[in-house]
Order: sequence, then structure tokens, then C-alpha cells
Amino acid sequence: MSAGAAHTAEPVLRGRTTVRRPARTAPGQRKDHKMSLKDKAEATSRQLAGAAEEKIGTATGNDRLAGQGREHQAEGRLKEAAAEVKETVAGAAEKAKEAAQDVADKAGRLFKK
Repeated sequence: MSAGAAHTAEPVLRGRTTVRRPARTAPGQRKDHKMSLKDKAEATSRQLAGAAEEKIGTATGNDRLAGQGREHQAEGRLKEAAAEVKETVAGAAEKAKEAAQDVADKAGRLFKK
């Protein structure tokens, strides 16, 4: 199977029954984390809107609007960081799950011998 090909569920023999294990992500590929992409888009739009507010507030001498713009930019940066953390945690959880499954498979093969 090529590196770019999608993996299908692979049968795993356990005792007398065959169990279908969910497909794994190929090495170098990552699963989609759709919420993370949505969160990042919202964070970026918040930062851009905040930058515009700050510039308009500064240009017009409206300190309140400029301050709100700075706040919105900070919120956007915070949301972007949170989305990155969420993506990192999801990736780490997936790797841990795969590692645990590998250990269980290896232990099962050892006890069958």
C-alpha cells in the first residue's frame, strides 16, 4: 500500500472471533480536526477586526474604540493559542491510543504462542 493511500479497517484475530479495528492514520498523515480549523478561522477574523477597530479608533481619536480593538486582538490571539493546544492534545491522544492498541496486539500475540 502506498504512503498516501487511505488505510481501511484491518481484521484482528482475538481468540476464535475476528474483531474489526478502526483504520489508523498512515505515518506522516494527520486526522482532520475540524473544530480546530474553525476555531483558528474565528480567531484570525477576531484579530483582523480588532486591528481595524484599533486603527479607526486611533485615527478618529476614539480611545474607547482603540481599546476595544486591542482587546479583540488579544482575544483572537488567545483563541488561536487555545485551538493549537486543542489540536496538539487531540494528536497526542490519538498517538497514545494507537500505542496502547499496539501493546495490546503484541501482548495478545505473545500469549497465543
